[in-house]
Amino acid sequence: MKSLLKLRLLSCALLLSACGGGGDGGQAGAGGSGPAGAGGGGGSAAAGTGGGAAGASAGAGGSSTGGASGGGGAATGGSGGGGTVGRGGAAGGGAAGTAGAAGRGGAGGGVAGAAGRGGVGGSAGAAGGASGAGGEVVVYVSGASSTISIFGLDLTTGTLTPRGTAAGGTSPTYLAFNPSSRFLYAGNGGQGRITSFRIDAGGALTSLGDVSTAGMVGSMSYMASVTHVSVHPTGNWVMAAHFDSGHVTVSPVLMTGAVAAPVDVKRPANEAHQIISDASGRYVFVPCRSGNVIAQYQFDSASGRLAAAVPPTVAAASGAGPRHMAFHPSQRYAYVINELNGTTTSYLFDSATGLLSMPQAVSNVPAGVNETSSAHIVVHPTGTFVYGANRTHNSIVMFRVDGTTGRLTSIGNETGGGMVRTPRDFGMDPTGRYLLVANQGTSTVIVFRINTTDGTLTRVGDPVTVPSMPQFAGALTLPAP
Repeated sequence: MKSLLKLRLLSCALLLSACGGGGDGGQAGAGGSGPAGAGGGGGSAAAGTGGGAAGASAGAGGSSTGGASGGGGAATGGSGGGGTVGRGGAAGGGAAGTAGAAGRGGAGGGVAGAAGRGGVGGSAGAAGGASGAGGEVVVYVSGASSTISIFGLDLTTGTLTPRGTAAGGTSPTYLAFNPSSRFLYAGNGGQGRITSFRIDAGGALTSLGDVSTAGMVGSMSYMASVTHVSVHPTGNWVMAAHFDSGHVTVSPVLMTGAVAAPVDVKRPANEAHQIISDASGRYVFVPCRSGNVIAQYQFDSASGRLAAAVPPTVAAASGAGPRHMAFHPSQRYAYVINELNGTTTSYLFDSATGLLSMPQAVSNVPAGVNETSSAHIVVHPTGTFVYGANRTHNSIVMFRVDGTTGRLTSIGNETGGGMVRTPRDFGMDPTGRYLLVANQGTSTVIVFRINTTDGTLTRVGDPVTVPSMPQFAGALTLPAP
């Protein structure tokens, strides 16, 4: 492990010099409360390709409780913030560089300072930057087929333009992007493998190889049916949830950007459906459907090890079936969509302890409708709205977020004129202007324009046909060349 860290530090230093932005990187990360994340070296927060010293002042503004404010400030920098420089997006102050990267192209750093809760500030910067992001946006769609479809998204019209495809493995059921938007990882469903890709010009994908996530826990072998993958905010670790066996894995990212074999395996409960980190990267959560809990972990970003929190789980309401989870940009709230009883639960999130509390559930569907297959949840970059997918009702539920309490109030349900069919997953472009729905039932993708004043959705054009049974739709802004 020590040798791996040395290689990461050397690589980051070389990349920093190549991008020409390294001089003020350490200063930008000064708001953080701890050392730089593994592989970050502290220099990438302000560098990017156009970040410069501007990241430093923005980062300082958000550091009232330390944490990850340095990276948040880097969102001010412009074309990539903290993520552009490091191999995996690792930035000064640990996970914060990731939050800055989310605001690339925008001028959200001032908002980051106003948020002022360490890592929270970075997320707020990402939200502010979203409205001004102006880079090239690419959409990736994948699912039951072996193909990853690539589209360009016109931010003026919402039109999707095909840009080709890539072989994603047997069934690339879920995809994840690293913080710098330079690498993509595909979790292959029943195959139990993660395939790594380099993102090239125009969003084209070049395979970097794949690795198995199957293995042993003590004397027990497990079947690695990957249902979800995510990338740690440092960019140095890829995490996977395995539904059939209930296991989660943590795999290191090599200097090439490719994923290596897992270094840690845990089994929190039956049917682990998702694994995600908070913005700081210090805490990891796993919603487990039939286990009916959300597992809570502390994460060591140097070793890649998970340690159960106290308490180790948060119980969901009886029969809820927690499936997916998303954080509010302020990092004060978290939202969990429950598959089996068609509700969404809001939690208070303590970013100092990494614990969830005070659950409050609301229905995902109109009164009198029985929803038993809710699927995915996304929080708008502004933190004003939350959206969820319902596969029984065939709709996207829209919620307004109370700015004081973080609690949810339903705005209504959007069906796209009956064209939303089995929406297993959906994504949002980084600007927060468009929502992209993967219709598993009709093998199509629908684009909706988001009204950022009232949260409602308006369908843009006709559904776009994609390969069989899409299970993922996501968008990213390509980094500057």
